[in-house]
Amino acid sequence: MERISAAVLGCGGMGRTIISQISKSPYIEFIVGYDISEDSLQTTKDKFPELSLELTMDLDRVMDDPKIKLVYISTPNVTHVPLAVKAMRAGKAVMTEKPSGISYEQINELIKVQKETNAFLQVGLELRYSKLYKMVKDYIDTGEIGKLVNIHFTYSNPPYPKSSWRIRNENSGGMFLEKLCHYIDCVRWWNGSRVSEYVATSAPNVIPYFEIKDNVHVSYKFENETVSQLFFTMTASPGYNNDPEMDGVDLFDQDRLGHKLNFIIMGTEGTIELDVFQRELRLIHHTGKPSYKGNSATIVKKHNWDKSEDQLNFHDTESQNLDIIHRVMNGLPPSISVEDASETMRLCLEFEEASENNPWKVIKR
Repeated sequence: MERISAAVLGCGGMGRTIISQISKSPYIEFIVGYDISEDSLQTTKDKFPELSLELTMDLDRVMDDPKIKLVYISTPNVTHVPLAVKAMRAGKAVMTEKPSGISYEQINELIKVQKETNAFLQVGLELRYSKLYKMVKDYIDTGEIGKLVNIHFTYSNPPYPKSSWRIRNENSGGMFLEKLCHYIDCVRWWNGSRVSEYVATSAPNVIPYFEIKDNVHVSYKFENETVSQLFFTMTASPGYNNDPEMDGVDLFDQDRLGHKLNFIIMGTEGTIELDVFQRELRLIHHTGKPSYKGNSATIVKKHNWDKSEDQLNFHDTESQNLDIIHRVMNGLPPSISVEDASETMRLCLEFEEASENNPWKVIKR
């Protein structure tokens, strides 16, 4: 079996997660970690004393090494495209964390260079790999709830701390690209249709140090007539981001304190309810289903899991990162095309602009 070296650009929390996960692949012989922070590199060195790992602040050392066939990018959002372009032009396969660009210009450049180089390029949208969301996709595709008509989701998240680069618009690209693109992408994937019109708005920020929006509300319609609503706030709950007292508090209990991620996915014959942090999926049939004999809605299936399976169920980065290696080593295409991922990112940019400049206005695409 051929074995290769891989590089991880950005050795913060996500970068260290990627290093841990890809080290499990039989295809990976050696890993190079790159960062501009000596502290991040030292933390990474201390965390993985057992790995064949080199740490460097020299980006050219990564790009010029022909043994490095695959590059993972987990740096701040504004740098994703410049690093991906550099890596593709150096002959590397690339996985970049979302978003795939924080402007239309960056998104277009990424697509252009990928076509020019024919490089392998996949964007990190791991919800498509995650068991919970794949179950929803299967239920929809097999007609378990009939024709999909409405998807409503509510997300309430603890605030980012003052020190986070994520709250700076120039670094993150805004809340839609930084936080919400995963879920907007997931709904697009479930539905399989193009968004045709939308209304986006937000109230004035509650958190004074945020440069990006801390609350948004979007209603949007797909070409196949399905409707979706997103309600998001980063103001309403305590939690892991900014409260030391919440360290170690289980998501199940954080949910009761306001840190929520809930979906209602309604079809003509049934509904899927997800209480993600309560660790439960419910499949419900109702009188619209021809085979249904009851007089009211009935739960016909449940899916619950232990907290040890959280990542597998709703943020399965490990399956994604290992699958990318498998695809690169076996000459397979990305599971998500750059054009598909970029449609999600463009939609996020449009929602961001509309909530700022045209709130409450119906915008047709």
